[in-house]
Amino acid sequence: MLEFREGSVVRKTGSPFHLHLLIGVLALFGLLHAQAGWSQSTCTWNQNGPGLWDNPSNWNDCLGGNGSPARTPGPADHAVIGNIAPLADIDLGSTARNVDRLTLSAGRIFGDADITVVTSLNWTGGTIDGGTAATQLVVDSASNSDIAGTLHILAKRDLRIFGTLTWSAGDIELREDAEIDIQGPLIIDHSNVIRSDGRGGPMPLELRSDFSPQARIHNSSTPGARIEKLGDAMVSFARNVTFDNGNDVLVTDGTLQINGPGGDFGAYQVAAIARLEFGRRWA
Repeated sequence: MLEFREGSVVRKTGSPFHLHLLIGVLALFGLLHAQAGWSQSTCTWNQNGPGLWDNPSNWNDCLGGNGSPARTPGPADHAVIGNIAPLADIDLGSTARNVDRLTLSAGRIFGDADITVVTSLNWTGGTIDGGTAATQLVVDSASNSDIAGTLHILAKRDLRIFGTLTWSAGDIELREDAEIDIQGPLIIDHSNVIRSDGRGGPMPLELRSDFSPQARIHNSSTPGARIEKLGDAMVSFARNVTFDNGNDVLVTDGTLQINGPGGDFGAYQVAAIARLEFGRRWA
């Protein structure tokens, strides 16, 4: 086991009146039009079982939804899944889906389509699955997102983080070669909460896999990408998840344990009160 403490870098014709009146009317029309264009529907999935994303009858309160087809969630909308239908099993189809916000607390989303979330992903449970083709879940560059709650399963799909994402609770399990690709800040802010492990002690927050060979977390070399570990608890990247590091890893508090190191040309900074561990199998 390698351990680092207090480490540094390891690197825009008429009278003026009519003209002014016309300008005022146009400005008011533009304002109203803009407000209508940006109105957001909160579309809630209502089927406690299988259904198609592109069927409007499967969504409550989505009359203004600007998806394809209309009355389904689209780029201006908030899609809410799991709160009234915990057994939701939603087929995206093969058309790429874009939403402003996505909240998933239970159930499953799957299909041969990419998902792009513009403003906020709030993932507190459930499964985000792929299909037969390579697919992505893209968290856009203007987003500020959260992963919390209970177990999160990512399968046959790459999670690409361009905005800021904070992971505070609930293990993440990568299945069938799923991958996390960090292109912006990933903040891991986890504090000690007692979860019984059979020995009465706290367990670490864990990123693990089903042992599929390409399961990995990739801290890219893109400027602005980084992993920052906050909170006084331990976070463990299991040995069945490859960690490829090309950027900064900042361990400010608690312990970050990396059990499946891969390619590494990044830099590590470890505060005096924190720990960074390599190569140790937590059990």
